[in-house]
Amino acid sequence: MMSEEGQKHASTKTLEQRILLALQHSEMLQKQTALEKNLVLRAKIELERLYIEHQMPNGWMTHACVLKRAADAVIAEQKKANLPDGMPRDGLVFVDLDIVYLYLIGAAVENLLKGIYVARCPRLIKLEKESIYEGKGRNKRYKGDGYKLNPNLVTHKLTALAKNSGVELTGDECNLLKTLEKFIDWAGRYRIPKDSLTFVDVQLSMHFEPDGESKPLRESFIEKFSTSTNNLYNKCRDILREDAKLWKLAAPSLSTRPI
Repeated sequence: MMSEEGQKHASTKTLEQRILLALQHSEMLQKQTALEKNLVLRAKIELERLYIEHQMPNGWMTHACVLKRAADAVIAEQKKANLPDGMPRDGLVFVDLDIVYLYLIGAAVENLLKGIYVARCPRLIKLEKESIYEGKGRNKRYKGDGYKLNPNLVTHKLTALAKNSGVELTGDECNLLKTLEKFIDWAGRYRIPKDSLTFVDVQLSMHFEPDGESKPLRESFIEKFSTSTNNLYNKCRDILREDAKLWKLAAPSLSTRPI
């Protein structure tokens, strides 16, 4: 049997071992936490770099292509829903698909125009961090330092984007951009806008000619605009492709500049 002195020694030794294990475990947790923080920091830096890259011409081009594919899918869906003569199978007008199509193709053109704008004016890309806040008035609070999109790119005004980027358009193309603006702004995203006057203006422009003559009701917006919107999309895409080539030659350091 162990003596009292021996038991005390064993207990002391066991306690020392537990303390040592606890210290080792604590140190391991600290290292793990530091590693996790380092991984989060590295991920944050990489995502901020990605944010800048997405502002470059190819970034706008990539998303334009995605939106165009979605718009084409809407056309395919409408064709499946309609009879050969163009009339809906259930007797309803597929206005919802029409406005979604115009929203998607309009957003695709918007991305192309912004890509062209950036390609021709690289200074639009901000490479310096700024203080970012969220909320307004008393609810405004500091969120942190980060990169912000240039205010000139925070717009759905397609005609202004085309003008600022130097894209030459015909009169019909300018009118088409004005139509697409309405669907990007609200008509493709919501059932109604902020006021009835805007709602009435858009509905009348869709169903009546400028001289007051009514437009064919059996002709959907997709049938009416798909050819012209595709032509406009292809035109802007081709311009952006050429400008993107010049971009790589003129500003190769911008895409590799460290954050």
